[in-house]
Amino acid sequence: MRASSSPSRSSSSSYQTPFLPEEATMSSIPEAQAHESPPIPTLDLPVHLHMEDKAQKVPYSSFYSRSRPVLTLIIFLFVVVVVSLGTRHTTPSVSSPGVKLSVSPLPTSSLEEDNIFCTAGRMYVYDLPPQFNADLLMECSSLVPWTDLCPALDNNGIGKALDLPSWMGMGFWYYTSQFGGEVMYHARMLEHPCRTLDPEKATAFFVPFYAGLDVARYLFVPSTTTQRDKLTHSLLDWLSSTDTWKRNGGKDHFFMIGRITWDFRRGESSLWDRLWRRSGWGSDFFLTPQMRNPLRLIIEKSIFDEQEIAVPYPTSFHPTSDSHLAQWQAIVRSSKRDLLFSYAGGPRPQFPNDFRSLLLEQCKNASSKCRSFDCSEQRCEHPLPAMELFLDSTFCLQPRGDSFTRRSIFDSLIAGCIPVFFWHRTAYLQYGWHLPTKTDSYSVYIDRKEVRAGKSIEKILNGFSERRILKMRETLITAIPRFVYKVPGNSSANFRDAFDIAIDGVLRLIQEKIRKPNLP
Repeated sequence: MRASSSPSRSSSSSYQTPFLPEEATMSSIPEAQAHESPPIPTLDLPVHLHMEDKAQKVPYSSFYSRSRPVLTLIIFLFVVVVVSLGTRHTTPSVSSPGVKLSVSPLPTSSLEEDNIFCTAGRMYVYDLPPQFNADLLMECSSLVPWTDLCPALDNNGIGKALDLPSWMGMGFWYYTSQFGGEVMYHARMLEHPCRTLDPEKATAFFVPFYAGLDVARYLFVPSTTTQRDKLTHSLLDWLSSTDTWKRNGGKDHFFMIGRITWDFRRGESSLWDRLWRRSGWGSDFFLTPQMRNPLRLIIEKSIFDEQEIAVPYPTSFHPTSDSHLAQWQAIVRSSKRDLLFSYAGGPRPQFPNDFRSLLLEQCKNASSKCRSFDCSEQRCEHPLPAMELFLDSTFCLQPRGDSFTRRSIFDSLIAGCIPVFFWHRTAYLQYGWHLPTKTDSYSVYIDRKEVRAGKSIEKILNGFSERRILKMRETLITAIPRFVYKVPGNSSANFRDAFDIAIDGVLRLIQEKIRKPNLP
């Protein structure tokens, strides 16, 4: 049985874009001006994969060791600082074997034969020089200065398998990085039934460049713009010299980007860039001339860029079969929810009028009806605390994260916890292909200005009838497949997941762009 008193946490990683104060977030631009997402694609592309799962399991207890003595902690921090200072001005050296893709692509015969499911065309996957993907993956232990990302990027991007309590289900939880999508999508594309090895037969071209892993090396240490742009510019030079690129100027190409759009827009004439220009945040990847035409699947898009399509953040839940999915849906459906609402996230006291602090205060005032969890005080690498909190909760408060979105949204959705949004750009203007069409069928929207004016969140949520709550939760449970990613190279599941929906949509958009050359 699930313990209702277990601690809860935010699933947001501690290494995202520096937080942008609420009142300085392009809020002066009406959200109605944002580009709407293209229609939700309907093409069904089933993927049948049968491979042995060789993922090494990571025990739950390994993430929660006892506190060390203060002296040991001080010595450890001193060593970390010294090592960081010694390596921060160069590309980090590889200190561990790293990880590699281990997917076996479909047989050549099946890749080239006619497939009745490939009505939208076939896709060609570039075999890029290793510096653009494989070498970055091999450097996983030193991509960021404070942790080894190899356990989270292993197993084709979904991370090491986790041992969790039996009530959470067995065999479908992994130590997944929220920024691991580039590796995950690459692995899935290699085994896609509509992949072709002949570029002349391709409708669309996938570029497996790990742009997020590349820029992450320089975001949190002193670096120059040359360092941040070097690999990106090399990739674009290589790509634009190919005949396949020249054919349509990149209009039939697409990328998967594992970080948020603001990490690739340095130099853009926008409020965001003006605020961060002093630190020169990120690379200029998306502002280069070559990137005007290709589509970009990304975990958080600019709502003003038609070339970007937001896809769900990777969560730790990766079912390998239809029965795994059904098992988890049954757990979510039967969960006893003692809390009216909850909030996973910490305050931002360094910013005036911090909205998160208001949410924490309202949660505190609600007493036993609400529980909060602060990632800054408790470890958040493991999915169990978040799942316990969200499964205990009827509603989950989902303000913007360090940027407009955060992974916690999808952690709560797969737990059947009805999200409460305060910004349209947190979800409604982002994930149009994956979220249910009617926003009020699965979520609650409360204007943040009303919360600032003193309106009670508890009172608003108490106004929902049990019947309506059950209906909204069932909508979420039914939609869970659209929010999750199957295991690359080891799945017998037939349901369409977030990847399938995204690729279906990309193929349709590219077909439309090629048919109508004047489209962007």
